[in-house]
Amino acid sequence: MSRRAYLGAVGVASASAAVVGTASAGGEYDEVVDIVEAGADRTGTEPIDDVFHEHAADDTRIEFPDGTYRVNQLIVYQLSNFAMVATGDATLVPGESYDEDQWIAGAETANLTIDGFVLDHTADGVAPEITLSSTADLTIRDIEKRGFHSGTGIAFAVQMLEGSDALIERVVAPDGGKCVGVYAHGEGSMTFRDCHLEGFTNNGLYASRLSGPARVEGGVYRDNNISQVRLGSPDSVVRDATLEVTRPVQGPDADVVNMRGVRVADGAGPVTVSNCDISMRGASGTGGIVTAYSGGSLEVYDTRIYIDEDYTTPSSDGDLTSWGVFVDDENGVDAGTRTFRNVSITGGGRYMSGMLLRRGDNTMDGLCIDQVGEGRNGIIFEDSANNTIADSVIDVPDEEIVLRDSSVKRAGVSTSGNCPAPGERTAGVSVPGEVGSATVEQAAAGEWHGVGFERQHEDPVVVSKPLSDSYSDAAPAHVRLNDVSADGFDLKVEEWLYLDGDHRAETAHYLALAAGDYTVDDLSVDVGRVRTNHEFSGFSFDQSFDQRPLVFAQCQTYEGPDPVVTRLRNVTADGAEVMVQEEEGEEHGGYHNDETVGYIAIEPGTGTVDDQPFEVGVADIHEEWDRIEFEQDYEDPKFVAGIQTFHGPNTANLRYRDLSASGVEVHVEEEQSQDEETLHRYERVGYAVFEGA
Repeated sequence: MSRRAYLGAVGVASASAAVVGTASAGGEYDEVVDIVEAGADRTGTEPIDDVFHEHAADDTRIEFPDGTYRVNQLIVYQLSNFAMVATGDATLVPGESYDEDQWIAGAETANLTIDGFVLDHTADGVAPEITLSSTADLTIRDIEKRGFHSGTGIAFAVQMLEGSDALIERVVAPDGGKCVGVYAHGEGSMTFRDCHLEGFTNNGLYASRLSGPARVEGGVYRDNNISQVRLGSPDSVVRDATLEVTRPVQGPDADVVNMRGVRVADGAGPVTVSNCDISMRGASGTGGIVTAYSGGSLEVYDTRIYIDEDYTTPSSDGDLTSWGVFVDDENGVDAGTRTFRNVSITGGGRYMSGMLLRRGDNTMDGLCIDQVGEGRNGIIFEDSANNTIADSVIDVPDEEIVLRDSSVKRAGVSTSGNCPAPGERTAGVSVPGEVGSATVEQAAAGEWHGVGFERQHEDPVVVSKPLSDSYSDAAPAHVRLNDVSADGFDLKVEEWLYLDGDHRAETAHYLALAAGDYTVDDLSVDVGRVRTNHEFSGFSFDQSFDQRPLVFAQCQTYEGPDPVVTRLRNVTADGAEVMVQEEEGEEHGGYHNDETVGYIAIEPGTGTVDDQPFEVGVADIHEEWDRIEFEQDYEDPKFVAGIQTFHGPNTANLRYRDLSASGVEVHVEEEQSQDEETLHRYERVGYAVFEGA
């Protein structure tokens, strides 16, 4: 449909470029419109559609101050770099002749933002739908939908095209509806952050039809029929979320109640579930985590599942308690693989089992199943081969492992123990990462040393710097990383090209954290990656910091073999710039291929992780050794640091020595490929110390 036809459907001839109350908006928008100053009614009496469409245009931001705004239909078709933002307590309410299917709608948009509104849908029989499609960035943030959605359509439908990205953040719809809560599809990727969807009869978050990854970060998904969260596309993930079933909610067919936690369907995956609390009570369903016949690979880490006695299988008339994890036969997709690490399944009830696996290639490590009730089993394998279970607890009243035309290798499986329930955390898994150290001697420039993690980490970023200065080898050197994976990474001590590459034993500590954003003892953390080369590239953090964080950045790849260090500049609360820097005397002028640089940004402060101290701080350091005094004492300190500024452009990095319980000495080390001079201006240096004992 053309824009004119789209607007004609609501009686608007065209979208005028005239603007009232313009401003610069910091250069983000050419025009800024206060919709009340432009003539819109803020009392909820008259529809605002005509005023909105008169000013909705490319490179425009329409602001809604305090008030109630009656809406029949708002169209944002083909708009680029457009925003509608509540600058006060702004409520949108359907008008008497509102369009149910396209209340707020648009296709072929680009860089669209909708931010900060209350949607008052509390009137009887009201079911306005929000339907948006975009070819470039889409942001829907801080939206509260009030009232039960009585229609059978979709409350929020979002489509991303051409590999674009969407952020759906703090969209809250606690009153449910006879429909899908949020339906996401298309060719792009989407992030759903801290959302709350509850009481929908046909999936809470239905995101399995995306071709790109769906990333669910935090939030609450409760009492939705079919699934709380439904994923299937490659590299999709739900982390740090709460998923609950507390009461039965019927689907479109009044006889169908099948309420799952996470459902893997409609794609080969892999789908990852990480650090989630899943509680299933008082309804029917097939499991806290379910891989459907159409779903592929699944990875579950650091997650707690509780199954109440009254959470029963749909066909048992309430007589059989359902599973914590159910993997169905495959049909039409690659069977894939499944990994369960540090996963607990507590509760129990009547018969059945904590897990039912109808496919092979299942790996379980650190699994903990604690079930009660008559005839309750631990794990049932059906037509399932190539399975392993190690270092696990299966404490059940009936059989720990049931094999039906299946096989499993076991090592270190105990039949008694306590398992963490949802809401509890076990030591070592409260933060998605770890600290450690590696001491290596570099016999030749091309030698790599493997460093294994103590346990697998989903999508980790690793920072391992600075390198120690042992006095026995004065050659300038630094740490280079490669092949970062869930199991570990490769490391080498990298000297500069003008040196021989042979270096005596040095020590580097490392910090590995999963990509994403979270808090550690009230300090905000943002972990991600950026592609860059020998020229500075800007990147933005995924979360907002209240103060400027300390950023630790390092190459995760080895796309260019010439030695490089990572340099930062312009670090702010919103982002930074980063590049990789070769030696000054490099004959090709320091040109370097694009590399993937991982970064870990942490607010300064002190805290504890699993009752162990840590701190993040800043110091001014130059070429002379300066001592940093720690604010806390450490029995076995693990120390990482990085230069935050670019005051001295000569190629440089940090070295440390005399690391103790109370402090460390650090200096800025320049290389000498071009000249012997190593004087360097003071740089702002961020550091982090963690207890490793």
